Amino acid sequence: MVLAYVTFMQKPFSQEEEDTAKGDGDRSPGTFTSIYGAIYVRSFIGALTRGGPGGMPRPIEMHAHDPRRFVSDMLAWVHQARC
Repeated sequence: MVLAYVTFMQKPFSQEEEDTAKGDGDRSPGTFTSIYGAIYVRSFIGALTRGGPGGMPRPIEMHAHDPRRFVSDMLAWVHQARC
């Protein structure tokens, strides 16, 4: 997805396309931010409830009885997703 954003920013614009991109058009940077946010939320909910492919790693909710482990697993997932 980042590659698509970089490619988009390097593409020469016509005046009409430039005016559309400045507003709420389909290619505005806010659109990309919304898409990334939705992808991360969907992936986090999946890790929280379903776990990984084939059940390994196990869902984060499996450790909800231990608050320290539960929070640590959530923070580890966020760290891994962002790196």
